[in-house]
Amino acid sequence: MGIADIDRRILALGVARMADSLGNSFLIVVLPLYITSGVVSGGTFGLAPALITGIILSAYGFFNSALQPFVGKLSDRTGKRRVFVVVGLLVLTVANFAYSLVDSYTAILLIRLGQGLGVAFTIPA
Repeated sequence: MGIADIDRRILALGVARMADSLGNSFLIVVLPLYITSGVVSGGTFGLAPALITGIILSAYGFFNSALQPFVGKLSDRTGKRRVFVVVGLLVLTVANFAYSLVDSYTAILLIRLGQGLGVAFTIPA
């Protein structure tokens, strides 16, 4: 079985997931630099900047992991997996673009939650 024998839909989904994973991996390196650069302002909820950075980074994984079972069950129940994948990728696109518009810890935390939601829609479907 060669690459020409692979279903194009599966290949497209694989490439989309690869791009998502690459982008999220890139954020693990760049996001702490962005947060400590001085561009991000506002309260840190009384926490040290290093701790709030860790919370922001881990929010994606916690939210994603918590939502996947529910979204997966809903996806199975409705049988509309393509819709879930497309919605998830659209949510990720909007969330990734939103980084260019925000400058507060709270907004970055909400973006990470949005990214977790997008991936929670995409992976189970």
